[in-house]
Amino acid sequence: MNLQADKAAVFKAVQALVLAVVNVRKGGLTGDKATQAFLTAATGPLLAASRCNDFVVNRGHYFGTQYAPDHKQNGQPGMTDSERDALIEFLKFM
Repeated sequence: MNLQADKAAVFKAVQALVLAVVNVRKGGLTGDKATQAFLTAATGPLLAASRCNDFVVNRGHYFGTQYAPDHKQNGQPGMTDSERDALIEFLKFM
């Protein structure tokens, strides 16, 4: 996204938040109904404005596995189960 698109997405998200609050109050909604109405109105615009890459795909950590980013660069396999267990035991005593 470029800066103008970012600003527009944030503006739409803020606008959706305000409208969601207004609609919940006007509708006299409380509890779970208010929460659901708010989430329905605000979730899409907030997600569109989000710049967090890991929000949708949580990569966690892949250290020592074939999925690690450096694995693709150097072509080395990930740790074997015994290597991983040895590392875990080593780290317990540090």
